Amino acid sequence: MSGGVALGLLFAAMSAGAVIGGVFSGWLPGVRYQGRAVVVCIVAWGLAMVGFGVAVGFATPESSVALLWVALGFLAFGGAVDMVSAAFRSTMLQQVATDEMRGRLQGVFIVVVAGGPRIGDVLHGAAAFAVGTAAAAAGGGVLVVIGVGLACLAFPMFLRYRVRRD
Repeated sequence: MSGGVALGLLFAAMSAGAVIGGVFSGWLPGVRYQGRAVVVCIVAWGLAMVGFGVAVGFATPESSVALLWVALGFLAFGGAVDMVSAAFRSTMLQQVATDEMRGRLQGVFIVVVAGGPRIGDVLHGAAAFAVGTAAAAAGGGVLVVIGVGLACLAFPMFLRYRVRRD
């Protein structure tokens, strides 16, 4: 497979996963503990990035096509769980915010969701320069899992957040 095609597939994999996650999202309204669901999704995303990094790290000229498909699977899974997490996070924001604050908080939410990953891209580039692409991807996933664990310890009430049924 040519480098250009592989690069295009890598760029598209998370979006494809998000679409697939959206198509199969009919079960989401039944989730009562949305805080826990967000945590599970973010941990799953971090683990997907670890898997992606490991797949990239083990790629050799002989195994590159097979491991490309493994890497694409991890990225697609990451996109799917990110979409599910986004659905829960948006719902939580809409439910918790007062009418007066909802628009402003939604604006901040959009800035964080759009800008945060771009800042992360710069950090991942620096990490890839320092330790290599595979280690940067896998290490970033590990840091996500650790960060979520620390956030849960600092804010245990988030795990208890339940959807209001009005």
